[in-house]
Amino acid sequence: MKHWWNGYPWRMIQTNLREIDMEDIDAVNYAKELKEFGATVVLLNAAGIIASYDSKLPFQPRSEYLHGDSLKKIIEECHKEGIRVIARTDFSKIRYSVYEQNPDWAYRTRDGEIVNYNGFVHTCPNGDYQQKYMLDILQEVLTTHSFDGLFCNMSGFLVVDYNYTYHGPCHCENCQ
Repeated sequence: MKHWWNGYPWRMIQTNLREIDMEDIDAVNYAKELKEFGATVVLLNAAGIIASYDSKLPFQPRSEYLHGDSLKKIIEECHKEGIRVIARTDFSKIRYSVYEQNPDWAYRTRDGEIVNYNGFVHTCPNGDYQQKYMLDILQEVLTTHSFDGLFCNMSGFLVVDYNYTYHGPCHCENCQ
């Protein structure tokens, strides 16, 4: 079986669009500029910490800035330009408001504390968020959008935060 990534000339762009960049994004112009740059693949924020689409799931917060062209439209325009689109997801953290409703999803330090990095709480790979709920999110985003691939950012047993402050391995009930 031949896959699109075999024998396909890769020039991948990882834009890491901020939430606010979806406020007024123009899908046609975005895809055109990627093409002019010579991109053949783009990695786009999709799901996890925040949904870049109109999620129907209760604990998948939808970005408040989805006023420009939709993620579906961006994918469609990229495909028209011959650009493959990979969904960028991140399940390493949840918003504090989601943590408050699901405290068992959090990573815990040796002292039982959470790691709250500016309102983003670290999650445990052995907890229900990454073991169960993540699959619901992936099913939703990958069945409602025509992505060509999937990338899971920051996966694994993280022991540091974004500042590289060491917190050690998780000590939640699942890890114990």
